[in-house]
Amino acid sequence: AEVADPGAYARSDFVSELDGYVQKVIQVGEHARDDASSVEETEAAAAQPDTLGDDDDEGFREGLESLRQPYREGVMGAPAEVAEGKNTVMYTSEDVNLLHQAMIDELAYYCLTIRPPPP
Repeated sequence: AEVADPGAYARSDFVSELDGYVQKVIQVGEHARDDASSVEETEAAAAQPDTLGDDDDEGFREGLESLRQPYREGVMGAPAEVAEGKNTVMYTSEDVNLLHQAMIDELAYYCLTIRPPPP
């Protein structure tokens, strides 16, 4: 039997599973410190990397939003879905080049703006 797009089935299953995982990570990351009911949960939440410090969180939100908005709107090519949390972001698009570009933009913003190297 001939399949129109051989990767469509695997891609849809993989993306669905990955999206569910990322949504769970985002939810846990946002609520872990507030809802920790045991020592283990508190320690696990404390072990999570905190890329945006509590004081700096709001300062970078506007920049991150302006970075991600063109991808959502399709200005950069095909529109992308963006799932984001404090320490997690996942872009979903059919355009691989767009995903590569988004990854480079995110890494550049993090390395040059959020955590710049010492002078």
